Amino acid sequence: MTTGNPLIAQGTLNRIRGALSVTNIPTLNVTASYLGKEGISLALDGEATTFIPTLTGQVQSGEPFMAVASRFICSRPRGFPLSIRARWKAPPS
Repeated sequence: MTTGNPLIAQGTLNRIRGALSVTNIPTLNVTASYLGKEGISLALDGEATTFIPTLTGQVQSGEPFMAVASRFICSRPRGFPLSIRARWKAPPS
């Protein structure tokens, strides 16, 4: 394990309290008190910007939509697994 340069103070790592909100399926919402120490992680998939050529170079144009994969760790899952199972078995709407 690398410890870094001992002459540079590493400071303090601050953590954020998060919550997961699924607007169209409220039964899947997870509040901060139910999240584990690992919390929530998000991974964006795809290019965030597109470079468009101009006469003198290129400009960036932000992508309006991106795919996101989320991962969260529940410390107290409550009825969450049952909610997911019911959602999978329900006919598509």
